[in-house]
Amino acid sequence: MKKLLLFCLLFSSFILCRNASAETIVVAYPAVKEPYQAVFELINKGIKENASHTIKTIEFPQRIGSQALLQQLQELDADAAILLGGFGFKYAHDIVKHLPVMVGGYPIKPNGFGG
Repeated sequence: MKKLLLFCLLFSSFILCRNASAETIVVAYPAVKEPYQAVFELINKGIKENASHTIKTIEFPQRIGSQALLQQLQELDADAAILLGGFGFKYAHDIVKHLPVMVGGYPIKPNGFGG
């Protein structure tokens, strides 16, 4: 769990540096149970503490759909988005057509094994 959190924080910092021109970055994550909720909150906290831009956060229902999530991002005047978790990964494919997107906090299992 600590390795996943460290990886996500480092990757998020890299993306924030790449998107230095973005003014408002929205961190969006699905409503989930612990321990995933705590991981998403820690990632969000780390982003807010290290970002030089406005960071907004939304927690979305898991089955919201990419169009509804995109609408929420637009209502928050997002210039870029960091989408967390499996549903963030799923919805990123459509949202990236409209604004820069980074995905994090997604449990990857190479060869079927978690790391």
